[in-house]
Amino acid sequence: MNEEIIENLTNRDVVRQSHALNQATFNISALALDLLYMLLTEISTEEKCLSFKIQFKELEKKMGRTINRADLERAAEELHDTKIRIKTDKLKFYSSWCSSVSWISENNSKTLKLNFDPDLKEHLMDFSKENPFSLSYFNMITKVKSSYGKRIYTLLSQYRKTGKYYVSLETLSKILETDKKYSKYSDFKRRVLEPALKQINKETDISYRYEEVKNRGRVTSLKFFMTFAKKKKEANVLDPLQEWYENSKAEIIEAEVA
Repeated sequence: MNEEIIENLTNRDVVRQSHALNQATFNISALALDLLYMLLTEISTEEKCLSFKIQFKELEKKMGRTINRADLERAAEELHDTKIRIKTDKLKFYSSWCSSVSWISENNSKTLKLNFDPDLKEHLMDFSKENPFSLSYFNMITKVKSSYGKRIYTLLSQYRKTGKYYVSLETLSKILETDKKYSKYSDFKRRVLEPALKQINKETDISYRYEEVKNRGRVTSLKFFMTFAKKKKEANVLDPLQEWYENSKAEIIEAEVA
Protein backbone atom coordinates (compact mmCIF):
# COMPACT_ATOMS: atom_id res chain seq x y z
CA MET A 1 0.00 0.00 0.00
CA ASN A 2 1.21 3.47 -0.84
CA GLU A 3 2.63 5.22 2.26
CA GLU A 4 0.94 8.49 1.31
CA ILE A 5 -2.49 9.22 2.70
CA ILE A 6 -5.26 11.62 1.69
CA GLU A 7 -6.30 13.75 4.68
CA ASN A 8 -8.15 16.65 3.04
CA LEU A 9 -11.13 16.51 0.71
CA THR A 10 -11.37 18.76 -2.33
CA ASN A 11 -14.30 19.99 -4.42
CA ARG A 12 -13.56 17.47 -7.16
CA ASP A 13 -16.76 16.08 -8.61
CA VAL A 14 -15.62 13.53 -11.20
CA VAL A 15 -15.90 9.82 -10.40
CA ARG A 16 -13.61 7.65 -12.53
CA GLN A 17 -13.57 3.88 -12.66
CA SER A 18 -12.76 1.28 -15.26
CA HIS A 19 -15.55 -0.07 -17.44
CA ALA A 20 -15.08 -3.47 -15.83
CA LEU A 21 -15.46 -2.06 -12.31
CA ASN A 22 -18.44 0.07 -13.30
CA GLN A 23 -20.16 -3.11 -14.54
CA ALA A 24 -19.09 -5.24 -11.59
CA THR A 25 -21.56 -7.26 -9.56
CA PHE A 26 -22.17 -5.83 -6.08
CA ASN A 27 -24.97 -4.34 -4.01
CA ILE A 28 -24.54 -1.85 -1.17
CA SER A 29 -26.75 0.76 0.46
CA ALA A 30 -27.37 4.22 -0.97
CA LEU A 31 -25.25 5.85 1.76
CA ALA A 32 -22.39 3.39 1.19
CA LEU A 33 -22.49 4.26 -2.53
CA ASP A 34 -22.37 7.98 -1.73
CA LEU A 35 -19.37 7.41 0.53
CA LEU A 36 -17.67 5.23 -2.08
CA TYR A 37 -18.13 7.61 -4.98
CA MET A 38 -17.15 10.61 -2.85
CA LEU A 39 -13.82 8.95 -2.05
CA LEU A 40 -13.31 7.97 -5.69
CA THR A 41 -13.43 11.66 -6.67
CA GLU A 42 -10.29 12.18 -4.58
CA ILE A 43 -8.20 9.44 -6.18
CA SER A 44 -5.64 11.03 -8.47
CA THR A 45 -3.98 9.33 -11.42
CA GLU A 46 -0.83 11.31 -10.61
CA GLU A 47 -0.59 10.86 -6.84
CA LYS A 48 -1.76 7.23 -7.01
CA CYS A 49 -2.89 7.14 -3.38
CA LEU A 50 -5.59 4.74 -2.18
CA SER A 51 -5.50 5.54 1.55
CA PHE A 52 -7.68 8.03 3.40
CA LYS A 53 -7.79 9.61 6.85
CA ILE A 54 -10.72 12.03 6.90
CA GLN A 55 -12.55 13.71 9.77
CA PHE A 56 -16.27 13.04 10.04
CA LYS A 57 -17.15 16.72 9.64
CA GLU A 58 -15.20 16.83 6.35
CA LEU A 59 -17.14 13.82 5.07
CA GLU A 60 -20.42 15.53 5.99
CA LYS A 61 -19.32 18.75 4.30
CA LYS A 62 -18.60 17.10 0.97
CA MET A 63 -21.76 15.00 1.19
CA GLY A 64 -23.65 18.27 1.56
CA ARG A 65 -25.91 17.06 4.35
CA THR A 66 -26.04 16.02 7.98
CA ILE A 67 -25.33 12.31 8.45
CA ASN A 68 -25.92 10.07 11.43
CA ARG A 69 -22.52 8.84 12.61
CA ALA A 70 -23.69 5.30 13.24
CA ASP A 71 -25.15 5.13 9.73
CA LEU A 72 -21.90 6.31 8.19
CA GLU A 73 -19.92 3.80 10.24
CA ARG A 74 -22.15 1.03 8.91
CA ALA A 75 -21.72 2.36 5.37
CA ALA A 76 -17.92 2.23 5.70
CA GLU A 77 -18.20 -1.30 7.08
CA GLU A 78 -20.19 -2.27 3.99
CA LEU A 79 -17.30 -1.17 1.78
CA HIS A 80 -15.05 -3.57 3.68
CA ASP A 81 -17.45 -6.50 3.84
CA THR A 82 -19.10 -6.39 0.40
CA LYS A 83 -17.63 -8.57 -2.32
CA ILE A 84 -17.09 -7.24 -5.84
CA ARG A 85 -17.23 -9.65 -8.76
CA ILE A 86 -15.82 -8.69 -12.15
CA LYS A 87 -15.95 -10.89 -15.22
CA THR A 88 -14.75 -9.95 -18.68
CA ASP A 89 -13.46 -11.98 -21.61
CA LYS A 90 -9.97 -11.81 -20.12
CA LEU A 91 -10.58 -11.47 -16.39
CA LYS A 92 -12.37 -12.99 -13.43
CA PHE A 93 -11.73 -10.85 -10.37
CA TYR A 94 -13.09 -11.07 -6.81
CA SER A 95 -12.33 -8.51 -4.15
CA SER A 96 -13.68 -6.14 -1.50
CA TRP A 97 -13.65 -2.38 -1.89
CA CYS A 98 -11.47 -1.87 1.16
CA SER A 99 -8.67 -3.85 2.78
CA SER A 100 -9.22 -2.05 6.10
CA VAL A 101 -11.60 0.44 7.72
CA SER A 102 -11.28 2.02 11.16
CA TRP A 103 -12.75 4.93 13.10
CA ILE A 104 -10.49 6.95 15.40
CA SER A 105 -11.95 9.03 18.25
CA GLU A 106 -10.04 12.26 18.87
CA ASN A 107 -11.11 15.44 20.68
CA ASN A 108 -14.85 14.60 20.64
CA SER A 109 -14.64 13.92 16.93
CA LYS A 110 -14.29 10.83 14.78
CA THR A 111 -11.95 10.25 11.89
CA LEU A 112 -12.37 7.63 9.18
CA LYS A 113 -9.24 5.73 8.19
CA LEU A 114 -9.83 3.67 5.08
CA ASN A 115 -7.58 1.81 2.66
CA PHE A 116 -8.88 0.70 -0.71
CA ASP A 117 -7.82 -2.78 -1.76
CA PRO A 118 -4.52 -2.30 -3.66
CA ASP A 119 -5.65 -4.86 -6.24
CA LEU A 120 -8.23 -2.28 -7.39
CA LYS A 121 -5.45 0.06 -8.51
CA GLU A 122 -5.79 -0.74 -12.22
CA HIS A 123 -9.54 -0.11 -12.02
CA LEU A 124 -9.22 3.22 -10.20
CA MET A 125 -6.20 4.96 -11.70
CA ASP A 126 -4.21 2.96 -14.28
CA PHE A 127 -6.32 3.83 -17.32
CA SER A 128 -5.49 3.56 -21.00
CA LYS A 129 -7.20 2.87 -24.31
CA GLU A 130 -6.82 -0.81 -23.46
CA ASN A 131 -8.28 -0.23 -19.99
CA PRO A 132 -10.91 2.49 -20.60
CA PHE A 133 -12.72 4.30 -17.85
CA SER A 134 -16.12 5.87 -17.40
CA LEU A 135 -16.98 9.25 -15.93
CA SER A 136 -19.89 10.20 -13.72
CA TYR A 137 -20.54 13.11 -11.38
CA PHE A 138 -20.69 12.78 -7.62
CA ASN A 139 -23.09 15.67 -7.07
CA MET A 140 -25.54 14.00 -9.47
CA ILE A 141 -25.17 10.62 -7.77
CA THR A 142 -26.10 12.07 -4.38
CA LYS A 143 -29.33 13.50 -5.83
CA VAL A 144 -30.52 10.02 -6.78
CA LYS A 145 -32.02 8.45 -3.67
CA SER A 146 -32.19 4.73 -4.46
CA SER A 147 -29.09 2.55 -4.51
CA TYR A 148 -30.22 0.93 -7.77
CA GLY A 149 -30.77 4.35 -9.31
CA LYS A 150 -27.24 5.43 -8.38
CA ARG A 151 -25.78 2.33 -10.05
CA ILE A 152 -27.94 2.78 -13.15
CA TYR A 153 -26.78 6.40 -13.36
CA THR A 154 -23.12 5.34 -13.41
CA LEU A 155 -23.85 2.58 -15.94
CA LEU A 156 -25.58 4.99 -18.31
CA SER A 157 -22.75 7.50 -17.83
CA GLN A 158 -20.38 5.01 -19.41
CA TYR A 159 -22.09 5.60 -22.77
CA ARG A 160 -21.88 9.39 -22.95
CA LYS A 161 -20.41 9.26 -26.45
CA THR A 162 -23.02 6.98 -28.00
CA GLY A 163 -26.14 7.73 -25.94
CA LYS A 164 -27.11 4.07 -26.19
CA TYR A 165 -26.80 1.14 -23.79
CA TYR A 166 -28.03 -2.30 -24.79
CA VAL A 167 -28.01 -4.94 -22.08
CA SER A 168 -29.68 -8.26 -21.42
CA LEU A 169 -32.08 -8.36 -18.50
CA GLU A 170 -30.08 -11.20 -17.01
CA THR A 171 -26.85 -9.20 -17.14
CA LEU A 172 -28.36 -6.04 -15.63
CA SER A 173 -30.01 -8.04 -12.86
CA LYS A 174 -26.68 -9.63 -12.00
CA ILE A 175 -24.82 -6.31 -12.01
CA LEU A 176 -27.35 -4.92 -9.51
CA GLU A 177 -27.71 -8.26 -7.64
CA THR A 178 -31.47 -8.21 -8.04
CA ASP A 179 -31.75 -11.55 -9.88
CA LYS A 180 -32.94 -13.34 -6.73
CA LYS A 181 -34.77 -10.49 -4.98
CA TYR A 182 -36.79 -9.47 -8.04
CA SER A 183 -36.86 -12.60 -10.17
CA LYS A 184 -40.10 -11.51 -11.85
CA TYR A 185 -39.64 -8.77 -14.45
CA SER A 186 -42.79 -6.99 -13.29
CA ASP A 187 -41.25 -6.60 -9.81
CA PHE A 188 -37.88 -5.55 -11.25
CA LYS A 189 -39.56 -2.92 -13.39
CA ARG A 190 -41.68 -1.58 -10.51
CA ARG A 191 -38.98 -1.62 -7.82
CA VAL A 192 -35.84 -0.86 -9.82
CA LEU A 193 -36.34 0.49 -13.34
CA GLU A 194 -39.21 2.93 -12.86
CA PRO A 195 -37.96 4.60 -9.64
CA ALA A 196 -34.51 5.00 -11.23
CA LEU A 197 -36.03 6.48 -14.39
CA LYS A 198 -37.99 9.11 -12.44
CA GLN A 199 -35.12 10.08 -10.14
CA ILE A 200 -32.38 10.21 -12.79
CA ASN A 201 -34.48 12.15 -15.29
CA LYS A 202 -35.54 14.66 -12.64
CA GLU A 203 -32.32 15.14 -10.68
CA THR A 204 -29.30 14.52 -12.93
CA ASP A 205 -27.61 15.53 -16.17
CA ILE A 206 -29.04 12.44 -17.91
CA SER A 207 -32.44 12.20 -19.58
CA TYR A 208 -33.31 8.77 -20.88
CA ARG A 209 -35.94 6.27 -21.87
CA TYR A 210 -35.77 2.53 -22.29
CA GLU A 211 -37.36 -0.03 -24.54
CA GLU A 212 -38.13 -3.63 -23.72
CA VAL A 213 -36.94 -6.32 -26.10
CA LYS A 214 -39.08 -9.45 -26.00
CA ASN A 215 -38.48 -13.02 -27.03
CA ARG A 216 -41.54 -15.27 -27.19
CA GLY A 217 -43.51 -12.78 -25.14
CA ARG A 218 -40.90 -12.41 -22.36
CA VAL A 219 -38.71 -9.36 -21.77
CA THR A 220 -35.12 -10.52 -22.31
CA SER A 221 -33.19 -7.30 -22.96
CA LEU A 222 -33.38 -3.55 -22.48
CA LYS A 223 -32.34 -0.71 -24.77
CA PHE A 224 -31.54 2.59 -23.06
CA PHE A 225 -31.43 5.84 -25.04
CA MET A 226 -29.83 8.80 -23.28
CA THR A 227 -29.14 12.49 -23.76
CA PHE A 228 -26.65 14.30 -21.57
CA ALA A 229 -26.79 17.90 -20.43
CA LYS A 230 -23.53 19.79 -20.86
CA LYS A 231 -21.70 20.30 -17.59
CA LYS A 232 -19.58 23.40 -17.06
CA LYS A 233 -15.90 22.54 -17.11
CA GLU A 234 -13.85 23.75 -14.19
CA ALA A 235 -10.07 23.86 -14.15
CA ASN A 236 -9.81 22.17 -10.77
CA VAL A 237 -12.04 19.29 -11.84
CA LEU A 238 -10.69 18.31 -15.24
CA ASP A 239 -7.36 16.57 -15.76
CA PRO A 240 -5.62 15.25 -18.88
CA LEU A 241 -7.24 11.83 -18.55
CA GLN A 242 -10.70 13.33 -18.52
CA GLU A 243 -9.84 15.43 -21.56
CA TRP A 244 -8.59 12.28 -23.28
CA TYR A 245 -11.84 10.50 -22.44
CA GLU A 246 -14.02 13.31 -23.74
CA ASN A 247 -12.07 13.46 -27.01
CA SER A 248 -11.91 9.70 -27.53
CA LYS A 249 -14.27 7.56 -29.55
CA ALA A 250 -16.46 5.38 -27.35
CA GLU A 251 -17.96 2.07 -28.41
CA ILE A 252 -21.27 0.37 -27.60
CA ILE A 253 -20.26 -2.53 -25.39
CA GLU A 254 -22.81 -4.74 -23.74
CA ALA A 255 -21.85 -5.62 -20.18
CA GLU A 256 -21.07 -9.29 -19.68
CA VAL A 257 -21.34 -10.62 -16.15
CA ALA A 258 -21.26 -14.18 -14.88
